[in-house]
Amino acid sequence: VPYDPLKDFTHIGMMGELVMALYVHESMGTNNFKGLIDYAKANPGKVTYGTNGIGGTYHLEMELFKQQFGINLVQVPYKTSIESINGLVAGEIPMVYAPYGAVAPLVRAGKMRVLVVLDYKRFPDLPNIPAMGEEIQNYQRIPTGLNLYGPAGLPQPILRRLNSEIVKIMAMPDVKAKSEQIGFIPSTGTPEDFSAMIKRDLSTMEKLVK
Repeated sequence: VPYDPLKDFTHIGMMGELVMALYVHESMGTNNFKGLIDYAKANPGKVTYGTNGIGGTYHLEMELFKQQFGINLVQVPYKTSIESINGLVAGEIPMVYAPYGAVAPLVRAGKMRVLVVLDYKRFPDLPNIPAMGEEIQNYQRIPTGLNLYGPAGLPQPILRRLNSEIVKIMAMPDVKAKSEQIGFIPSTGTPEDFSAMIKRDLSTMEKLVK
């Protein structure tokens, strides 16, 4: 990309994280995360998964997943995440990552099954589904946040005012409730917190890509 994510922007603030999860088609024959891992280890190179394209968020998340569990899965890159979700519902692929808010109706209708949430703790709407942080020691999730950036060199008074307003808005009970309803967990902090998070995420992604 023709820009530096650290130097070419002012990091105003974090707003929240999408609730991401791993889903399987009923043809997988497993209804829990451990069963999926056991099946993948017993069938190396035979289990496919859909993504939103090579190098996309879902591809990188699955590569991290493969490394952490020592399993061999085969990517099926679709043009968009919606196409990969449709591919799972149609039975073209047995597994996919997706934001929970985008597929909750399909889950409730029994067209896809949630096995694990990609976070450090369980999602309140899915209390019986484990979080990846429970399954992997020192789990590092792939960034899926919604954050606010400004042009480089944004004056401090403007930066601080914008950040303060974001923190206030995301803490409003109605905003928080509506956000969680669509699978978006409010998470805010200072501009310095945001910059530190970006540096940490870039380090994680650089190692993963290499």
